[in-house]
Amino acid sequence: MTITEMLRTMTVEEVIAAKPVLSVSELEADLKSHGVRTSPMKIRAMIRHRQYPFAVGYQEKTTQCEIYTKPYIEYIDKMFGLPQRA
Repeated sequence: MTITEMLRTMTVEEVIAAKPVLSVSELEADLKSHGVRTSPMKIRAMIRHRQYPFAVGYQEKTTQCEIYTKPYIEYIDKMFGLPQRA
């Protein structure tokens, strides 16, 4: 079961309590499960350049990212035409 599938079965409150943010590796795995060819380096670059509306990032010694779960699920639903959550 992918992260998106697991979180889709939860209420918004449960999502926020259980997994308010995703790691880059979790995002990479979930995007790949939807057929997106990506890598951690590409994800970090896209976040820094504000290409993903569900995440923010900044550059220190390395790129630091915060990937927000609820907006990510909404993004995936919109991008891939998945059924809307109740």
